[in-house]
Formats: sequence, C-alpha cells, structure tokens
Amino acid sequence: MKRTISTIRNGDNVDLLVVVSNDGPDDASDVSVSLSDLESLGLMVLNSSDDSYNQKDNEWIIGDLANGDSVSLSISTRANKSGENITVLSEVGTSTFELNKENNLDNDSLNILPVCDVEITITPDNSLVNAGDTVNWIINVTNNGPDNASDVNVFNSLPEGLEFIYSQSNKGEVENITDEEGNVIDFIWKVGDLDKNESAFLVISTNALDEGLIPNNASVNTSTFDLNESNNFDSTILEVVIKNDTDETDDDPNEEEPNDDEDNYEGDDDPDEDYSDDEIPDFDYLLDDNGDDSNKSVKKVPKLNKSNKIMNKKSKKPIDISNNKTGNPLAFAVLSIFAIFLLPVRKF
Repeated sequence: MKRTISTIRNGDNVDLLVVVSNDGPDDASDVSVSLSDLESLGLMVLNSSDDSYNQKDNEWIIGDLANGDSVSLSISTRANKSGENITVLSEVGTSTFELNKENNLDNDSLNILPVCDVEITITPDNSLVNAGDTVNWIINVTNNGPDNASDVNVFNSLPEGLEFIYSQSNKGEVENITDEEGNVIDFIWKVGDLDKNESAFLVISTNALDEGLIPNNASVNTSTFDLNESNNFDSTILEVVIKNDTDETDDDPNEEEPNDDEDNYEGDDDPDEDYSDDEIPDFDYLLDDNGDDSNKSVKKVPKLNKSNKIMNKKSKKPIDISNNKTGNPLAFAVLSIFAIFLLPVRKF
C-alpha cells in the first residue's frame, strides 16, 4: 500500500493506493483486502476507483486473481483531524493455499500536522483625543483553532506623535526595543503557545503629543500552519485634536433683564419680610446716639423703585409712600419731629 504524500494537514486531500499481486505459481481464488477504519483515523473517504470497495465494511472484494496478475485500488480521502500520526493497515487473503504469508500484511503511516487560525486586533480606548491625553492601545490575539498554535509572536511599532508610558500583558513576555536615545519605538510580544479558542491581550499606554491622524498597526505569526493569514494583520487610526479654551462670560443669553417694577431688594433683611400698607420703612440710615453718621449703626432699608414705591416681597405689589393717607399719621408726625431734631448734626 502506498500514499501520495506522507505529511498532510487538516483539510488536505490524500490518495491511498492499494496494489495486490499474485506471484503464483497458481491462480488465487476469493481474494480480498481488509483495510483500517479510515474515518476513525481521521480520513474522510471521498471516492474510490473500484465499486467493489465496501466503505462501510472497509473491505475490497477482488475475487479470482490469475498467476502473475495485479490489481489496484485508489481511495481518495481528506484529513479531518490534525496533530496526530496515523497508520493505515491493509491485509490480503485468499481461499487458495499460500506458500508465503509474510507479504500479506502492509501498513503506511501519515503525519497529520496541526493547523490553526490566529487572529489579531488593535484598538485605542478612545479614537478621538486631545493633545496631551493618555491613549491605551489594546492588542488582542486569538487562536480560532482547530488545533493549538505554537510560538505565537506579535509585532507593533510605536507611531510618531506618541510617547510610550508602559506596557502590560496577561500572557507571555513583552520586549521593548529602543532607539539610540532610549525611546521605545518597537514591541515584540512573545505570546508563546495558544490553545484552541484561547485569547491573550497586551495593553500599551501612550501619550498623544501632536495634532493629526495617527495610524497604528499590529501583526501576528506562529510556527503552526495558519489556515487563514488574512486576519494576521490589523490597523486603526487615532485622531488627535488641540483643545480650544472658550472664553467664559458673565452674561447669560437666557437671563432676563431685571424689571424695575418688580423685586429690586438688595438689603440684608429677611427676603420674606413683608411690608404692609400701614408701615413706613426706615430712611436710608439713622445716626447713632453720638450723632455720628458712620455705617456702624446704619440700618439698611429697601430701595425705592422709579415711582418712589417699595416692593412688597410676597405680593409683589408696590407700597406708595408718597400718599399721605398711607400709614399711621401720628407715627409719621413723631418721625418728622425726630428728623428735624437730628438735622443740625448731620454731615454734608
């Protein structure tokens, strides 16, 4: 028995060739060949060159074979396993007595190599930043299988406009490559082996220095055969802008202009204080007992509006103090006499 190739990978096609000869001296009757269960070994049978091959029973029925004649059977298969060495057995038999049975058994071995599909992505934690901001780059690598991936390595170069801060990974080792001035410019992340469906990540922290668009990319490779190399490279773009400081103004465009006919109170008195129509508020200030007009004993009073009226804090209705009928006449007379008495000591 022979095969077309000795080393295959998962998904590869391999043809098995079985040859049976009768070396005589007589004809052989009821000749047949028994084969290993190819499906269980990881070889999916696609077709065979002879309909006499029974795939279910793994047997090839030849019948009579004349002295000196040879027949052959070709079986096309496809590997659906990997990472294994398999051996296919074949044994021929006949109802005719054989002088030598040592050559009735044959075998062939196949090395099915492991395969994988490693995938890489690189993304910033924020695609739009201000100059001076910190940007964390997340590089993620995943082995999509079907087998384990060995010697996985990731490569990344620090673009211009970025300043390196630190790097950290959850698997493997990171080698920082510096220039002559000691600035980190390249990274080699030695991930190591990745099992099927296993992922690992690397975080590279940087400062954004310059305004503009900054492209960044990363790539991955492995010593294991990669079924799909289209996802072994990824790139992204970071946009860096200059932050503009806006001038803050005290003017609120939604703020309404004060109404002179409404609340103009600016004193220290209780804002909820209400002036009734029969009460007359104090003057601008009163002198202390010594005749001094310093503000030590000055009592502030509510302001008057344009119509010489004081605003009622609760009702918002003005109190007209120009009307002689408002308030207590006796109280008004006493206050007038008191004001005349203090007039000589007032400073102008």
